[in-house]
Amino acid sequence: MPSVMITGSRGYIGSVLCHSLRRNGYEIIEFDSVLGHDVTNLKEVRSVSEKAWCIVHLAGIVGFGAVEKDPDFARKVNVEGTVNVASCGKRVIFASVLGRYDGYSVIDESTPFAPKHEYFVQKLDAEGRVLRVKPSSSGIGNVVLRFGTLYGVSECMRWDLLVHNLILEGLREGRIQLYQPDVIRPVTDIRDAVSAIMFFVSTSAASGGVYNVVSQNIAKKDIVRIIADSVPEVSGYDTVPEEDYEKRDYVALTEKICSLGFKFNGDFAGSVEEIANLARKGSVVV
Repeated sequence: MPSVMITGSRGYIGSVLCHSLRRNGYEIIEFDSVLGHDVTNLKEVRSVSEKAWCIVHLAGIVGFGAVEKDPDFARKVNVEGTVNVASCGKRVIFASVLGRYDGYSVIDESTPFAPKHEYFVQKLDAEGRVLRVKPSSSGIGNVVLRFGTLYGVSECMRWDLLVHNLILEGLREGRIQLYQPDVIRPVTDIRDAVSAIMFFVSTSAASGGVYNVVSQNIAKKDIVRIIADSVPEVSGYDTVPEEDYEKRDYVALTEKICSLGFKFNGDFAGSVEEIANLARKGSVVV
């Protein structure tokens, strides 16, 4: 099996992906700040990537809050770091996000991205840098995977994600304070995210470009309903007057990736139970 370099290998997606790749016989080349690596160091990125067939680029400053703390540093990591990865001449599979699509209730990969927040601006910029480069190591194009809001258990757990945060609040308070309960959010099971990456790591998945990776589109009130059905401590929700800064409220279509033969297998209710059980075990203070 060919070698796969993973930037952000010890992160939320990366730690799950590494296990999956190893189980399938791939050799892993890890690249992570926890291991002392620096994605903004072009010489280091190129040196580590020399023996890799492709690079799964997960490393970055993630989320609104983290980017707001230091936008300039975030841009250096999220955009310049991505340029470094794309310059290595290897096929790149880049983890991106679904953001803001102004005025659209149904979106696909061709729908114009209209980001307001700096985090989404940086992601869109990085996407363009990845897609403009043609890998020299193969005739296969680079890939951008736009994930919905992720959920699911990982060794490097992120408790700030929407579903995780709602579960924690329910465990702490018994009820969930929910704004804009009727809006639709595309959500992605981490197992589907990893499966999509694995799909494109395989040499048989030859098509480059942008692909939405969404396990399901679901109203926020239905997320809470499933949480209440799956977590005995949660009795329901109360509506509060607040709204999403990016005004995300749409159905994200996935026909493009499915047309290649990819199948989604996310289990939302099962994941909710797993996340709640992890929280109860003391992985986070509830």
